[in-house]
Amino acid sequence: MARKTSAFCLILVMTIFITINAQGLRSDYSRNNAFSNFIRNRLDIISLQETHWTSELETKIKSEWNGNVFFSNGTNNSRGVAILINSRLDYNVIPVISDNEGRVLNVTLDLDERTLNIVNIYAQQTDSDEELSPQI
Repeated sequence: MARKTSAFCLILVMTIFITINAQGLRSDYSRNNAFSNFIRNRLDIISLQETHWTSELETKIKSEWNGNVFFSNGTNNSRGVAILINSRLDYNVIPVISDNEGRVLNVTLDLDERTLNIVNIYAQQTDSDEELSPQI
């Protein structure tokens, strides 16, 4: 069965931003393949949903990625969002806000004399009226 992947790309004053539903990046092979692809394509800011990462993997992921990583972890088989920022960018992080469920991550950056507010949300498809409530 083929994996369905969706991506959205935006170029902001020569900063390349992409968002991807990763459908799980727990395995070293999948993660290294994805990180190599991000570097090869010179992506600056990567917003990932459905990472399936846990706090136990954070140190390893930070050492594998060439830059800064922000997490809102889910479980080892569901949820999880992350924002990866390439080390070649010159920026300052203002606040980082996340929930405890691996669904919401908000990172605000001072970048090129502009403020960039990145909100990464993973919400499953459902017919329910459930609302997301970040823990700030």
